[in-house]
Amino acid sequence: RKVGGGVAAPSANASGRPSPTSAAHVLEDLSPGGLIAGVVEAVGEGAACDVGYESTVLDCSVTPPAILRPGKVSKEQIEAVLGYSLAGGVAAAGT
Repeated sequence: RKVGGGVAAPSANASGRPSPTSAAHVLEDLSPGGLIAGVVEAVGEGAACDVGYESTVLDCSVTPPAILRPGKVSKEQIEAVLGYSLAGGVAAAGT
């Protein structure tokens, strides 16, 4: 609410790596000694989860919106919220 619009944020892992399920996994990728050195210096510790889920990426700049990357939120769940079907399925990278 404070930003007055949408917020897009990446997963807390290096591209191509599995989604983290613990703070330790985040630090492995993003800490000063990690794969992407120096991105983060600290991570708030919470309970670890059993499974990491990729973020669903939806391109709303096209009509109908296109799923650029499938993830936890399914095409069917998105269609239920939108109230109409998404043409095709998952868009090819770069489209």
